[in-house]
Amino acid sequence: GLIVRTDLAPGPLTRWADLWDPRLAGKVQVWDIQRLLMGIALKSLGYSINSENPAELAAVEERLQALKDHARGAGYDPAAAEAALASDEAVAMYGWAGDFRRLRARGLPVAYVLPPEGSILWGDNLVIPANSPNKYTAEVFINFLLRPEITAQFINEIYYATSNEAAHPFIKPEIRDDPVIFPPVEDLQRAEVILPLGP
Repeated sequence: GLIVRTDLAPGPLTRWADLWDPRLAGKVQVWDIQRLLMGIALKSLGYSINSENPAELAAVEERLQALKDHARGAGYDPAAAEAALASDEAVAMYGWAGDFRRLRARGLPVAYVLPPEGSILWGDNLVIPANSPNKYTAEVFINFLLRPEITAQFINEIYYATSNEAAHPFIKPEIRDDPVIFPPVEDLQRAEVILPLGP
């Protein structure tokens, strides 16, 4: 979603397109995560984050060039991005619940917004290589991590959502009921998962 310094913003920032607002020139913090940036640009134009339509992708290239011309930052450095918002150098950035939580813990006046165009869903995965010499042990370990009470311990520490619904009763209520961490169903229905693209 969008993370906004509400005390510095020129007005409410609620849509992906607001990242291109000329009033924010030099004040938008971006991270160079290709599919995420492309997804945001696609959503800002009303397209799917998984579009392979050449005309839509050409529009996205132009859109991202415009963002590059007035955004700040490069690479993927959460600490630097947070420092930019904390030092008043940036007004807005895109990020995750954990980024918002850390900025809020600093006492900064920040808002977390899931744009109505839809956000981008992601998930971490645990996998076992096909040629693993310890396949059984890995399976036992993953089974352990997926126990509801164990999954909840992770969520209570890292403040990110889980799709393991059996863990929900074990998650601290202030985390489980936080709409930034566990967004309402209507927000999730507008979101898209990044899918593999064709060649």
